[in-house]
Amino acid sequence: MAMARNANLHQATQTAESVKTPASFGHDRLNWATNETRLIKILPQNLSEPSNEDDPIACEITSVSLDDNPQYIALSYAWGDTTLTRPLLLNGRAFRATASLDAALRQIRKMQVQSTTFRDKLFWIDAISINQNDEIEKSWQVQRMNAIFSAARYALVWLGPSSNDSDKAMEVLEHVGLTVASGSDPLDNAALNTFHLLSRLYYELAPSVRGLLLRSWWRRIWVVQEFASAKDVVFLCGDVQLSWGPCLGALEALERFQRALAEKGWRGNIGSQNYRQLMAEINGMSGILRLFRIRQALMQDHKRLPLWELLTLKRFGMLSTDNRDFIYALTGIAEDAGAKYLYPDYTKEVAQVYTEVAKCFLAEGRLRTLWLCSHPRRLAGLPSWVPDWSSIWQSDRRYFSGDSGYGSGSAIFSASGSSTPDVSFSSRNGHMVLHLEGYRLDTVSATKPAFDMDQVLQPGAFPRAQIALQGRYRALWELQRSRWDNLFRTCVTDIEPVWGADLHIKYRRSTPRLRRELYGELAHATDESGGFEASWELPASRLDILYRHNGRRPFITRGGYLGLGPKDMRKGDIVVVVSGAEVPLILREVPEGGYKLVGEAYVDGVMDGEVLDMGLEKITLDII
Repeated sequence: MAMARNANLHQATQTAESVKTPASFGHDRLNWATNETRLIKILPQNLSEPSNEDDPIACEITSVSLDDNPQYIALSYAWGDTTLTRPLLLNGRAFRATASLDAALRQIRKMQVQSTTFRDKLFWIDAISINQNDEIEKSWQVQRMNAIFSAARYALVWLGPSSNDSDKAMEVLEHVGLTVASGSDPLDNAALNTFHLLSRLYYELAPSVRGLLLRSWWRRIWVVQEFASAKDVVFLCGDVQLSWGPCLGALEALERFQRALAEKGWRGNIGSQNYRQLMAEINGMSGILRLFRIRQALMQDHKRLPLWELLTLKRFGMLSTDNRDFIYALTGIAEDAGAKYLYPDYTKEVAQVYTEVAKCFLAEGRLRTLWLCSHPRRLAGLPSWVPDWSSIWQSDRRYFSGDSGYGSGSAIFSASGSSTPDVSFSSRNGHMVLHLEGYRLDTVSATKPAFDMDQVLQPGAFPRAQIALQGRYRALWELQRSRWDNLFRTCVTDIEPVWGADLHIKYRRSTPRLRRELYGELAHATDESGGFEASWELPASRLDILYRHNGRRPFITRGGYLGLGPKDMRKGDIVVVVSGAEVPLILREVPEGGYKLVGEAYVDGVMDGEVLDMGLEKITLDII
């Protein structure tokens, strides 16, 4: 009898648990022929029943054909930590969503009660609308992302819950943006009220605005396509909404304000530590404004950018959960992705995707691809000539006139003269080999330690920065003590920054004026008697020199060529100049034959095509 009661109790418990724990949700197959995708409706909270904040959000999901022009809103958000998930109910079945998505859905459901803005609306949400466990469907739907966001009524950007005065920051951004749109120039002395507001925005509200712009959405690689493709964009942070137009106006005005301060700091009117922080903020702002300008080019000028230009956004620290998405997230809006046959295919490994992209760029003569190989690598298994697009770029190499990264800016140097790239590929033991025509210049005979900017410029580190600059001068001098012109040019990589009328830094060949300024500093740094006394401030223009040394190693060759190269280079590496290249490369011979690419370098005395007049034999360099 007792056993029967226990059996009945066990059965009742199982039944209760099955009621409390719904079956897992499974996606039905989409019909490719009818251009289907899935849309989600967020169901209102049942206010007549007791509930708590942990109750799962309930949604309905349905398949629709984009050919039928359904009305929906495309949600753009940062996934966040994919290991932190919350339960949802999709058509009554269990589904796990990231905490970030759960917060967005709860905010939308809350606002459905307050207004009709989101009431009864359908949403396209990537984590739900795409079966993330089906690589074939995922590849197909990702190829359709541009069309999906273009067809939406608008994109709703979820920045996250309200915190740290974000409501106030959103409201002030809207006010400044609308003022700019009205025709007033925030930096015009006649618009003093707006200028004062901008000053307040930067100084008093700096933490809240900075916090808003540091939210993870701005650094998600997928937002480039989502933001650029949508008909309209609305930002949502907590309860506050902000249209993209006023947001752009405010951010452009704020950037101009920051650049005006930086230009004064360049002349020594603000402290070096403040200048470094300000330039970091400007770099971050430049990345954000780059998103807006890509959108403007696509929506207003109907102009798509080359994939190379889009990929240089990586210098702003863009992030992705899937390393393949550093490529796939951009192909939908790249003008040349189709011609390169670069389509999202999640059945491919990361190394294959990255190699195919690098091969496309190099085959069309874009040798700047090789510069990117100097950055630290996170992924194993890549050929040395293939950039790791998932890595964090340390800094820009200033080999071009503008400040737009590794893009299409005009080159300052032409190490290979007027020669053109000669590129080919072959396969060796299942690995792709890059063949370049060029000249073997010399062998590295000695190096000095690489420089780490982050260790020197920690808060409170001054006067360490000025001591570090003196150390860089001396490191080069210890390699070559006789030729001061070479020492000077190598120290500054023979370029000089100058502030343009548009408050952007431009780069040009170094001038006699800069040489005169630095000679005294160089002489002091190389004075054997020592006695150097560091001050607490370093001119901002000298910080630029330190940045050029960041992650770089001074070296000298057997023939006396002085240079700055990648931190991984070492004695015995070779210096080459390949046809069509703007700067020399550092290679390392490998036992199996051929070379490994170490990175690019500044080599004094061979940056303007001199190698073509040396009578050197042109050889084929096999890089693995």
